[in-house]
Amino acid sequence: MVEITINRIDGSNGAVTIDWQTQDDTARPTQDFGNVTQTSLSFVGGETSRTEIITPDPQLETPKTKKALAV
Repeated sequence: MVEITINRIDGSNGAVTIDWQTQDDTARPTQDFGNVTQTSLSFVGGETSRTEIITPDPQLETPKTKKALAV
């Protein structure tokens, strides 16, 4: 499991939606983790931080396997 924290800077007035995506490294979407190659994240007014979780595919990976991805 990977936790990614996305911080909203330069204010928190109003709602805002961002698009974010993963980039392959040694970990590959749909092979090593759920298919989250591109997704949207919404902040409500006053919210400045959100945490997204990327979970490995338990059918494909063992706990000892280390892989990398970029955001």
